[in-house]
Amino acid sequence: MRFPKSEVKNAVRRNVFVHRATVIARELGFFVKPDGAEGIARYGHRASVGSSWDKQGRFQLSFLKTKGLKPSDALFDIGCGSLRGGVHFIPYLDSGNYFGIEKQADLLQAGIEHEVGDRLLEEKKPELIVSDSFEFDRFSKDSTFAFAGSVFSHLTADDIGLCLENLRAKSRDGCRFYATYFDVGKSRANYRKSHVHYSFYYTQSEMGDLGRANGWEPEYLGRWIHPGLVTQHLMQFTAT
Repeated sequence: MRFPKSEVKNAVRRNVFVHRATVIARELGFFVKPDGAEGIARYGHRASVGSSWDKQGRFQLSFLKTKGLKPSDALFDIGCGSLRGGVHFIPYLDSGNYFGIEKQADLLQAGIEHEVGDRLLEEKKPELIVSDSFEFDRFSKDSTFAFAGSVFSHLTADDIGLCLENLRAKSRDGCRFYATYFDVGKSRANYRKSHVHYSFYYTQSEMGDLGRANGWEPEYLGRWIHPGLVTQHLMQFTAT
């Protein structure tokens, strides 16, 4: 039986020894990947947020609709990037119900200019903010749905905790938050600082503990089967 090259590559990358060696090398300054404006210039505003840009955006909307997302819901799109999901969420949701937050200003601006356009912005009035500290209190509404695709997979545990804490403070009771992450069976050492191009790995128990500590009831939903590489897993957090 032959496995796809992408699956073999992911299996090697997830290996505990390969991961640890990569962490050490990058912490020492080797094999460093650029982020911010330099990363966008090198990879482009689509490729810098992952493969199958348009298909994944469509898939995100389809998935949340199966979970009950309605046009009347206030959706927080966390790490909205160049609006891969936003270009589909914004037309679907009622005016004023899409809330995108992204820490890379250049990436968000590229999405606004090249993917969304002035007409849709005027018609649907999404709220889009740049923040590297999950400042959800800047949004005008509390969330009833939230989504973070390929965000926790690039964050330290402290930053995940900050996201969950701040989001809970700006979410209605019963809000459902779906987040993808890289799952491992045993706890392992990660990078000391969050990085958009580096992989961080967590156990289901670690993810669950972070949720419960910040006012969420966690539920593991299994593998995140999406149009790109099948490498992540999915957690549902419900605001309690």
